[in-house]
Amino acid sequence: MGVPLREALATEANPTINLETWKKALAAHPELSPQYDAAKGKFLELAMRRLASEEDAKHLEWLLERRYPELFAKRGPDVAVSVSNSVSVSIPADVIERAREIAHGK
Repeated sequence: MGVPLREALATEANPTINLETWKKALAAHPELSPQYDAAKGKFLELAMRRLASEEDAKHLEWLLERRYPELFAKRGPDVAVSVSNSVSVSIPADVIERAREIAHGK
């Protein structure tokens, strides 16, 4: 269903079943890795089949963009941006003259 592993493990309601113990179990039993990878692959395959058959799969697209951003994240257009910021302020001559007088203590 695309539930993140941490949350899927939490549904067991057992404090000893969590992401860290999952990683340790996979390290201790590498023969489990192919089944885990197969389950992830099956989810992606079913999601892709559904995307191909749906006219409006915006919710599935949303899920895939977030669960597999390296594959499905929307990329912005390649745009070169150049920003130039220059501010020009006109100060009336009488204000400048008064500021000079104040600065000189007059």
